[in-house]
Amino acid sequence: LYPLALEALTGGKISVGAPFFDLTFGPLMLLLLAIVPFGPLLAWKRGDVIAASQRLMAAFALAIAAMLVTGLFIDGASVFAALGVGLAVWLVAGALTDLAVKSGAGSVAPAAMLRRFAGLPRSVFGTALA
Repeated sequence: LYPLALEALTGGKISVGAPFFDLTFGPLMLLLLAIVPFGPLLAWKRGDVIAASQRLMAAFALAIAAMLVTGLFIDGASVFAALGVGLAVWLVAGALTDLAVKSGAGSVAPAAMLRRFAGLPRSVFGTALA
């Protein structure tokens, strides 16, 4: 919308090609990928961000560890590669955290957790894998 607003206000035109796209797409996607794991953990209209962030602490620690290990293996050649691996682990661990919370991991006995996990609707697994 920025190019349209700029043209309407100033009459000038800006290209939505490589320079504009490259400068805006990356930061917007980083922000989006950082908040995606919070979505399934928040209840509609009554979500608690603090409780969701506490549930995601293990996923966050795992993502940071993966980022650091990747950074060590690539010898600092590309910070963005380590950031990409960290974001990927953050997304996968966040999805698994949602499944763990819904199956009662840590709050019920392991046998009860497995029964709850097996009894989850297929839509929960679809949400986690999407």
